[in-house]
Amino acid sequence: MNTEQIYQIEEAKIAKLFTQAGWTVPEQVNYERIDEISDKAILQNIMKDSTTFVFMSFGAAMNGLVGATFGCVVGDPSINYRA
Repeated sequence: MNTEQIYQIEEAKIAKLFTQAGWTVPEQVNYERIDEISDKAILQNIMKDSTTFVFMSFGAAMNGLVGATFGCVVGDPSINYRA
């Protein structure tokens, strides 16, 4: 069986459960609503990734600016700060 046949069998089982419960399964798909939901999900994902990038890189940028201001190199093991 291919995936389309499996999908149709499972869809028929779910439709049967809905009819037994007295619920009606909508016959028509609202593609505009699906597009709106997917657009909103994409926008939220972009916003989440953008804010994560900004706030995660903010600490590294501040660390670099402070290091440049005080003349220290971060992570250089040859610097002896006790001398």
